[in-house]
Amino acid sequence: MPNVLQKTPIEIQALASPAFLERGCVNVIGLETIKEQSGARWPRVCDNVYERLETLLRQRLGPTDVFARLNDSSYIVTMPSADPDDINAVCLRIAYDLCNNLLGKCDISQLRVSKASNGGEHQLILKPLTSENVATLVEKAGILGISFGGNASASTYDSNTIISADETDMGIGAKALTIAHQYVPVWSSVNNAITTYICEPRQVMSLDFPRRNVMVPQLTLKERIRVEISSLREGIGKLAHHIETGNRFILGVQVSFDVLGAPAGRMEYLNECRNLSHEYRQYLDFILTDIPPGIAQTRLHDLTNTLRPFARSISATVAPGTRNFSPYQGIGLRVIGYHKREFTFEHHFLAEDAMVLVQAARNLKVGTFMLGINKLTTLNTAHDAGIQTLSGMAIAPAGPEPKSMTRLSWEEIQSSHELLKA
Repeated sequence: MPNVLQKTPIEIQALASPAFLERGCVNVIGLETIKEQSGARWPRVCDNVYERLETLLRQRLGPTDVFARLNDSSYIVTMPSADPDDINAVCLRIAYDLCNNLLGKCDISQLRVSKASNGGEHQLILKPLTSENVATLVEKAGILGISFGGNASASTYDSNTIISADETDMGIGAKALTIAHQYVPVWSSVNNAITTYICEPRQVMSLDFPRRNVMVPQLTLKERIRVEISSLREGIGKLAHHIETGNRFILGVQVSFDVLGAPAGRMEYLNECRNLSHEYRQYLDFILTDIPPGIAQTRLHDLTNTLRPFARSISATVAPGTRNFSPYQGIGLRVIGYHKREFTFEHHFLAEDAMVLVQAARNLKVGTFMLGINKLTTLNTAHDAGIQTLSGMAIAPAGPEPKSMTRLSWEEIQSSHELLKA
């Protein structure tokens, strides 16, 4: 796209001074897409558009940043202390939020953000960000779910996804979070191999001052929905990339009872699932977590059926101390099991728990798993009882990338612990 030369009104010239333009800290956000879609209604709706955009600008810009309307379909934004990539990312996110809020969806082709440079004689040269620019900036901008014309590129689903508050998403006053993901290898004793990688948050950090790590129980429901959706997106993005290179594995994605059981969570999560390519569903295993004790069978069946169309299999955790497994019977689960994090000081994991789980699974004709095993003693207890699928540091450490299915015997796992003791 050729550069656009635009006359700078005299009242805007301070925002677009030669010094600011030279440093690359001036951008222009265009409203052309919204104006075009509004058609003849634009004169009636433009004030509302301006108001919404200015609200977003005030929310996201710092105390030294300034903005002004350049003409009836663009705003100039100056961030004197920002690096060029930072102002590009901020303006991109604002343009995305505005487009999403007003049009209900946003495609990469609909965003209009330009870098401004000095054209001489009070003129600006506007150079629009290209699709390639946008693709490299989505992570920095914290944009979740932007469409790249159907191309599931890895950059759409990258890690360290930033979730920021806005009026229509998490609510004003919600925490701005950054999430780093990891991939947990899952070992199958039946196959003597790592067959599955679970995508989960490695770290959730609040970007509010002072920055701090946030534990899952501290998240609001809206924040937890976004965290779990980000894990699904991140995992699918990596899966898509690996499939292209011929590297196939089973992707495990955890979705909690709190998220899927809440109307808002179910709606958002299922909307995300419906956007998944059919190509990836055959590699996806949903793991329902934090299932409360005494859950009704009809409730658990409903949750399982909700996810069934989007995955090859559904698994579910069992609450510590459970002795009545009838809710898990005949509802189409492939595997049931424990997540070590769900055990508390009131209920430690014991050999009896493992044996009860294995016997119940035999009766139900399903498999068994235990996730989050970090100690060798817990690993040996689970394995000796016959729990078939295991994960955690005691098996293999999590990593930033999933790997391929890998042969791994019980003897090799034991040997690695012997080496650590040496």
